[in-house]
Amino acid sequence: GGHGSTRYISWKDQKEGSYLDLPCIRSNRYEPYLAIRYCSELPPFQEGFSGYGKNKMTWAMQLRRSGYQFSQLGEAFLVHYPHLDSKSRLEWNKKPKELQKVDSTLVVDVLESEK
Repeated sequence: GGHGSTRYISWKDQKEGSYLDLPCIRSNRYEPYLAIRYCSELPPFQEGFSGYGKNKMTWAMQLRRSGYQFSQLGEAFLVHYPHLDSKSRLEWNKKPKELQKVDSTLVVDVLESEK
């Protein structure tokens, strides 16, 4: 799922400021919260994926396929405060489940074709 690749059990014992590599990303739907220093070689965020769904996930897939590696930072965390559903999410929820799956597959196919 969305955050299933994060190593929560290891994180709770991880030393402050240390990094723990995430060598196995279990899902193309992984949407980690990222802290990235900008550099000119950084793949651009795909602005076409806006609103609800596929934006962070697509960029994380693009970073992985570009050779970026992911790590988790010890003693660092954030809190995601729930919010009302956006107009984009309400529209997304109206799609049949089959169409939502097609959209996910399309994203992966497009990124694979860029290799």
